[in-house]
Amino acid sequence: MPFQTGGEHWNEYIVEDGSLLRVKLVATEVIRLDDQYDQEGNPVYILNSTNVMVVAAPDDLRREQGGS
Repeated sequence: MPFQTGGEHWNEYIVEDGSLLRVKLVATEVIRLDDQYDQEGNPVYILNSTNVMVVAAPDDLRREQGGS
């Protein structure tokens, strides 16, 4: 079913080596199950998604990139 993004927020984690990991879940598909409801009477949905992660590592952990 079509959907709009109401906001995609990043979760941030600082790991022991000083790297900052930024992670967010991005919905790729939303499906509502016909005639299916939860215990509170809400319709039941299936959400297909992917995780997106960005790493910001300190300079001393980065490997030098070779040019062409």
